[in-house]
Amino acid sequence: MVKAILFDFDGTLADTLGMYIKAYRKTLEHYGFTFTDEEIVKMCFAKKEEDICETLGIPEKTEEFRKLYFGAKHDLLFENKLFPETLELLKTCKRKGIKTAIATFTRRWYIDKMVDQLGIRRFFEQILSFDDVKNPKPEPEIILKLCETL
Repeated sequence: MVKAILFDFDGTLADTLGMYIKAYRKTLEHYGFTFTDEEIVKMCFAKKEEDICETLGIPEKTEEFRKLYFGAKHDLLFENKLFPETLELLKTCKRKGIKTAIATFTRRWYIDKMVDQLGIRRFFEQILSFDDVKNPKPEPEIILKLCETL
């Protein structure tokens, strides 16, 4: 019997790909970089801002990059939508007594904003983000913490 399900947020519960690509594109263009969507995904997704800036050869611009990127991301949050099946899946889990949690690589401010904006916070017993662990995904720390609490 399934007792709990751990979800990622971006690309699993919500269709956020377009928002991320636009936010990275706007930030990268500020520094004069132009990349295809595929190049942005490869270079930026699931990477820390310091690692992206190191790859771009602008490690001294990490804080500025982070502020620009988070600002662009914040401006585009309204574009994010749940996948069509997400709400029904979460309702089914709740109805069957299956505990649910989110384990995400993203920052706390973002995941809090998104679960509230999309009206799904009530479905989750626990939500852990990049900021809630010492070693974020893909390290197993976030998953182990959630398993302990659930």
